[in-house]
Amino acid sequence: MSQAVSAPITGDLSVAPGKSPNFAGMSPGFTEQESPSRRAVLAGMMLAPAAPALAASVPASPDRSAWDRAYHEYRRLRLRMDAYYALGPMNWANEAFCLAKLNRDEEPEKFDEAADALRNEEGETGRYYKPVDAAAIALVRMPAPDLDAVAFKIKLHDDHLSASDDEKIAWAYIEDDLRRLAA
Repeated sequence: MSQAVSAPITGDLSVAPGKSPNFAGMSPGFTEQESPSRRAVLAGMMLAPAAPALAASVPASPDRSAWDRAYHEYRRLRLRMDAYYALGPMNWANEAFCLAKLNRDEEPEKFDEAADALRNEEGETGRYYKPVDAAAIALVRMPAPDLDAVAFKIKLHDDHLSASDDEKIAWAYIEDDLRRLAA
């Protein structure tokens, strides 16, 4: 006898696990859980017409596309800065300085040139880190569309804003996001 025939009809919605003929092990999201019963699937289908009314009752979330654009710009600028330090001019100046430092006693003029070049390059670093910090502040001030965005704001705080004037501002925006997303 099938589950639908043998189950008493009470009118209550019940989610009872059952074995589906299409075993879940063949699906990409297999988690070794039993598939839902036919009754649970049918109950879910009965709720489908109510979805527009339920969606209308949920407060509108912030514009996801604006967050995505700002996040993309932050990442682009961050990658540019990381490349500058890891394999660009700052890296070259550091390597030249380290090599000159090894031979400092034999070639003091090369060491002085390398030290000057490193100092000059350090003067250029603002062109790379200041736009990243500005993009981080813009993201923190933007309403987070979801909890993952809030978690990212906390990381931005640790990476860019701690010990700055914007540190306390970040807390206010993060707390506001969490309050708004609790609904």
